[in-house]
Parts: sequence; C-alpha cells; structure tokens
Amino acid sequence: MSTLLEGYEVEGQLGKGLYLVRKGQQRFTVKTFTGEPPSSMTKAMKLSGPWVAEVRDVGMLDTRHALVSEFVDGMPLGRLISQSEGGRVSQSLALYISFQVARALTAAHELEEGAVLHGAIDLTHVLLGRDGSVKVCNFGGGAVREQRLRAQAGFVAPEVLGGNAFDVLGDVYACGALAYFLLTGKTPGEAALTRGGGSVPAPSVLNPGLSDALDEAVLSMVAADPAERAFSARVLTAAIDKYAEELELELDPMELSERIADLVGPRLAKAA
Repeated sequence: MSTLLEGYEVEGQLGKGLYLVRKGQQRFTVKTFTGEPPSSMTKAMKLSGPWVAEVRDVGMLDTRHALVSEFVDGMPLGRLISQSEGGRVSQSLALYISFQVARALTAAHELEEGAVLHGAIDLTHVLLGRDGSVKVCNFGGGAVREQRLRAQAGFVAPEVLGGNAFDVLGDVYACGALAYFLLTGKTPGEAALTRGGGSVPAPSVLNPGLSDALDEAVLSMVAADPAERAFSARVLTAAIDKYAEELELELDPMELSERIADLVGPRLAKAA
C-alpha cells in the first residue's frame, strides 16, 4: 500500500495532473496518476545527478498516486528555442545540452536496479534552469505507459509509431533526434522530407563543419531500423568529446551554464 504524502501544500497547477507544491521551505513538482501507478516510479528514486530532475518521493496525494520531483525554476528547452533568433541556439549550447541529455539517459539505462525508461525525450521534457542547469524531467512519470500521447512526434522512434513496445532503443532514438534538431534546426523526419523522403541526411549536410564522428554517432542513434541503432546514448557523449577535442572547442560547463542562465533569467522575468 502506498504511503500517504503529508505536509505538501499545493501552490498552483502547472498542467493536467501536475502541481507546484511546497513542503517547509522547499518547492517540488507533483505529478498525479489515476488508476495504477507507473511501475518505474519507485525505481526512478534511485536515479540522481545534476542532469536529472530527481524524484524525491512517491506515495498518495488525496486519492491519487503521486510522484514528487525536484522543482526546476526555469523553462522547457522548446520555449527557449521558440524565443531565440532563427529558432536555434548556438552550436556550443546545442552540443552541451545534447551532452547533458545523453548523460541523463545513460545514467537511467545503466542503473544497477535495472533500466529506467523515459519514453518522452523531447523539447518539453528538457528543462533549462534559471541557475543554468540542464535537467531531464519526468523519469518515472508514466510516459512509457502513455507512449505516443506524451512525446512530440518528431522525437518518437518509427517502431514505436508503428505500435511496437517501447524499450531502451526508443529513448536512444529520441536522444539522437533531439541532438539532430539542436544541431540542424530540423528533426530527422523533417530533414529526410527535404531530400524527397529518403534516408536521413547527416547533420553536417545541414550544418557544414560538423565532424564525421559526430555525424556517425547521431545517425546511428536515429537509425529507422532498431536492429541497426546504437544501443546506448554513450556514443553521443563520446562523439561530442572527440569533436570538441579535435576543434579545440571549449565546452566549459561553468561558462555554458552561465550562458544558459543569462538566456533564461530575463525571459522568466519578462513573463512574470
């Protein structure tokens, strides 16, 4: 039987079944569920790291199952992109954000207790904090159970769109599709359509100057056939590291976090 969550005061509703709450001096987000809770809720509490909106508690809130996560004071990645010139972020930020998302998935998939699937890596579930952090939210939040209803279509693997069960390779595809979008401004499907609906072009076709290794890593993650797809998001972090080293490109986390904070803070203040 689930434990009753006590001491949480609801401050507002952020979306359907999603609330901003306070307990003492700390704020959290609470996602509630009707019916049976996602099986990954409890396991997601084992997942931690600076690139994850950590699950802090699970239980019952009123009569509904609930998942309590750290509150990220910021905005979804998609909102920043929509408000940026040309609908793009700089290449260094694209690489840095992709790297952080890949680290989050790698940590989730390699938990000792067994893989935690996300199921909806897209522009809405990557949060950019006022403090410059990049965090993937909604681990353990039931996205796999709801599959296509939760993720933006351009980031869903073809086999999942075809009705197949979601697995680790679905997350790998979404991570690769997100990196592809950040580097080129198009999802893999959109890019393929610009070439007559054939194969997905290498990112460097749309963004000249990217390395062969980066092309290879991203394309391996968005392979339409899951049998030909990379089995881990580690291929992306390794390729970004290699690309940065080859170009002597400084992807300094502190500097890039400050840049994100400089972009997010004023936009949040303006919207307040």
